[in-house]
Amino acid sequence: MLRILSKKIIAQPVGEQSMILELSYQGENITKNEAILNNLVKQFNQDGIEDRRAVSKRTAEFIEKRLVSLAVELDTVETKKVEYKELSDLVTLESSATQLFMKEGGAESKRYELENQLEVAKIFKEQLVNGKEYSLLPANLGIENSSVNNLTQEYNTGVLELQRLLISATPQNPVVTHQKDMLDNIRGNIIESINTYINSLNISLQNIQLREAVTSSRLGNLPEQEKHIRNIERQQEIKERLYLFLLQKREEANLQYAITTPTIKVVDYAFTDPEAVSPKSKIILLAALILGLLIPFGILYLRFLLNTKIESKDQLKKIVGDIPVVAEIPQLEKNNAEIIRPNDRTVLAEAFRILRTNLSYMSPSRKDENQGQVIYVTSTTKGEGKTFTTVNLGITYSTTNKKVLVVGCDLRNPQLHNYIQRDKNTAGVSSYLYDENVDFDSLIIHDPLKYGNLDIILSGNIPPNPAELLMTKRFESFLNEAKSRYDYILVDTAPTILVTDTLLISSLADISVYLVRAGVTESKLLEHVKELHKHKKLRNIGIVINGLQEKGSYGYKYGYNYGYGYGYSDESPKRRFFKFWKKRK
Repeated sequence: MLRILSKKIIAQPVGEQSMILELSYQGENITKNEAILNNLVKQFNQDGIEDRRAVSKRTAEFIEKRLVSLAVELDTVETKKVEYKELSDLVTLESSATQLFMKEGGAESKRYELENQLEVAKIFKEQLVNGKEYSLLPANLGIENSSVNNLTQEYNTGVLELQRLLISATPQNPVVTHQKDMLDNIRGNIIESINTYINSLNISLQNIQLREAVTSSRLGNLPEQEKHIRNIERQQEIKERLYLFLLQKREEANLQYAITTPTIKVVDYAFTDPEAVSPKSKIILLAALILGLLIPFGILYLRFLLNTKIESKDQLKKIVGDIPVVAEIPQLEKNNAEIIRPNDRTVLAEAFRILRTNLSYMSPSRKDENQGQVIYVTSTTKGEGKTFTTVNLGITYSTTNKKVLVVGCDLRNPQLHNYIQRDKNTAGVSSYLYDENVDFDSLIIHDPLKYGNLDIILSGNIPPNPAELLMTKRFESFLNEAKSRYDYILVDTAPTILVTDTLLISSLADISVYLVRAGVTESKLLEHVKELHKHKKLRNIGIVINGLQEKGSYGYKYGYNYGYGYGYSDESPKRRFFKFWKKRK
């Protein structure tokens, strides 16, 4: 191995008269090549350094032996000094004197403070004993006793209350008498507390005076102690100077040992020429850059190409044109409730309040103001959140003390019963349309959600001919009866592109709320909405985009899983494989 390395290493002078020698080595591994050259130079220098360190090492060993014996002598002197300081209770003369003066000053300051507190307490007691009965006591004299201060504050509050009572009552009034008794009791407690405080101050003052006397006595002994300490320190200083001198010489020898100059000086450590012989890195980097740009752009292009769903409000407005977008409903999280509660302050509740407000601006003028307003809630296809929106919008209206009726009018695949835990076949709209003997009142489910003003009528049994039933005058009379009793009638209708039911009864609505579900509704289906608006097949359309994946004002992300089935199947809409992260219901 050494023979191979020696053959590969080339040593040559930089120039003809130059004293600089250049080493070179060629290999495949950059790190290995540089390490070989650097370690070769390092080892050559190390051999020269070790030869010159021998003298410094011998000097240091001699000094070390002398320091051992001198340390014993110095330790003996220092031990005497320590023993005398321990006997005299000293640290240093200066620090002991400073400490004693600080103690004396602190004791004197504390004495002045205690005397001041004692005088203030006596003044307060004199004011309390000799002062006018039921008069306010001074509360800011500086007494440092919480019990006295709290009782004084309580007494002054009671005096103010007594003065207020005497404005409208006589001194013989039982309330006034009771207040005076309470003040007398508090005054007695204050006198007892101030006496206790004065006694404690006298005891503390005696202790402080005793401490002052002890400190003054110790200050008088300091001159004699200083003389003895000076004799010991003189001997200590002589040996310390010799000890420090030897320490200095030892450090000089060790320093000379440590900084022994190397045999040679390295001008430049090993480095690798940036131009490699092979492979051609620039070509590889260029190819990697091209692939790095093409692959992500290709993936994004395919994703946008395959995604035909509505994803945002801006995308929706570009398609529907002048049809107003009246609300944006956020996507519910998996564990969030689908029904909002009174005084709910979540982003979902605020979204429905915004929807309620925007619908109020769309309300047409009515001939009879006593008649309720009919609002249809529909969509293009299943799974877009019609029933979810109808129920929560009804709840939002009911919180304004308006009488609200929610009607399930999707006679083909009703979902409203799931929100109130009722049987799907409970008598409802289909029963009223089919049987003239069915009374309107018998269909009403009063306040099933416990909101007070929200009633519900379900769709009823699924009939074989829902379109024909809705075309009868019986449905119009049903709505007229509802409008005479309620302020708002919210009708959960069938999707418009799958069946004709909603279009048959569209003329009876005041407002039509059209649901579009983000991530579910196909953008090409919005042409159907534009056609309905253009030909006025639905009255007064306002679009609501549901299931937006956005963060609310409180910093939480909301979403909901909502499904809609049609015909006699309860199967939820299928997801695309590249939309697996979207939450659905």
